Order: sequence, then C-alpha cells, then structure tokens
Amino acid sequence: MIPENIDQSVKQIVAEMLEITREAINDEDSVSDLGEDLLDFVERDMQLEKTFELQDIDPSSLTEATSAKQVIDHVPEQLTLKPNNEKSPEM
Repeated sequence: MIPENIDQSVKQIVAEMLEITREAINDEDSVSDLGEDLLDFVERDMQLEKTFELQDIDPSSLTEATSAKQVIDHVPEQLTLKPNNEKSPEM
C-alpha cells in the first residue's frame, strides 16, 4: 500500500504541471488523457526526482507508466532502490 502522502504529493505535482485540480486525477486516468505530453513527462520526471530526492530514474520505467496509479506506484519503488538505504524526506 502506498503511503497517502506520496500519493497526494505525486498527484499535486501532476496537477500543478497540467494546471488541473488534484481532485480531478483518478488513479485509472491515462496520463495522456489528463493532457500530459512529452515535455510534461520530462518536467514530471525532474520534479519527482527533486521532490523525493530520487537519483538516476530509469526514463523507460516512467514512459511505460500509462496511468496515474502507475506513476504514483513508481515513486515508492524508486525509494526502495536508493543506495545505502537512505530514507526519503518527510512529507
């Protein structure tokens, strides 16, 4: 199960980027249906890296994420892969 703060933080990042409300994002929504294009994808990737202090995200893993839930699920996966078991920032 994804901690709610990660879920809400990722939705907030996407919402701000796409200029929509966080409440408008459902887990099943396709990122392209939400209006995300290639440039948005790159910006989202960079913002996720900055917000969650992720390093070296494999771009192919995020391009394969076609739904909002898949994007949200990707963050905890990356947090568990951090070297030296670094902790994620408190949200």
